[in-house]
Amino acid sequence: MAIWQANEGLAALSPFMSAVYENIAQHFDEPGDGAAKIVSIETQDESGMECPDCLFTFALPEGLVAEIAYCAADAQHIFYDLEVTDVEWAADFVNDVLWTLRYEGYRSIADAVHEQRKIVRKTFAAWLSKCGIAADVLDTKLRWTEWQRYTGVFLHVISVSGLGEDLQPDTFDLELRSCSDPAPQLAELFTDLSRRHAAKAALNLHGADGSIDMLALRALKAEGPVQPELRNWKCLSPPYGPFSINLGRISIDQIVHSEHKIRFAKNTVTVYGMELPETVLLKCVGRPITDLLVHAYLSPEMIIVDARNALSPSEKHFTIEFTQPVYYFCSVSGRYGR
Repeated sequence: MAIWQANEGLAALSPFMSAVYENIAQHFDEPGDGAAKIVSIETQDESGMECPDCLFTFALPEGLVAEIAYCAADAQHIFYDLEVTDVEWAADFVNDVLWTLRYEGYRSIADAVHEQRKIVRKTFAAWLSKCGIAADVLDTKLRWTEWQRYTGVFLHVISVSGLGEDLQPDTFDLELRSCSDPAPQLAELFTDLSRRHAAKAALNLHGADGSIDMLALRALKAEGPVQPELRNWKCLSPPYGPFSINLGRISIDQIVHSEHKIRFAKNTVTVYGMELPETVLLKCVGRPITDLLVHAYLSPEMIIVDARNALSPSEKHFTIEFTQPVYYFCSVSGRYGR
């Protein structure tokens, strides 16, 4: 990724950025657009005059901030014009958005998004006073992509602070359609925040701020000391990693290879390359999973609630679903218990 800030001066522009800037700068001085100022340009995988993704940020009158995101793949998918260069595509898109802003009128747009912000702030205040659920507006911006250009409806993105899915303070975007009633998006956000606050309160009643499935805990134990991992539990869920965190609860989804390929996923285990006799499937419910399968991740305390062979003939495998104990933990000390 390459980022250019306006305070760096034009000499710091890359060749691609410079070519686009030269084109769009011609429109800055048009009547009614004199106050539109470019703040930054971000590019991804820029190579010479080719750039598949770039983001332009503008400061506009009336306290407005606009993000214009160009994606070559989306542009070609929507408009089917493969002969236009990335420089031409990006410049034309930015110029089109600036023209739309001038046509709609900065004041008119600012009035509409201001009304949405007022509704959101009043709603957040009601949540706090009636339900004890906290959320705050941090900042707002307008956002255009090629899809908004196609539909003619831009997004008003409100950055919100609140409780995240990991039950820690977080920030996230509330995306509203321009000039629309934000009630549906606010209702969805309220549902999410309610779940998170309830889960946090339940953990706090046990003196904890997180929980972990026994399966995930035993997987950690197989790798080494557990307490240091729980003290750094946010590092357990990198993108594409085996651990996931949902409402403060750590689970595992991992494939291991032994005699057979085995997938451990939350409350299930799938073994590939073999099937179980129907007589075994019928009698195993209610028994410890270790009566059927032995592995370091598994424990006799995990009790089978369902077992079935694959319906698909493409690859033999069977899946066992089970219940398991859950441990509470403190992320400060790394201590855990049932």
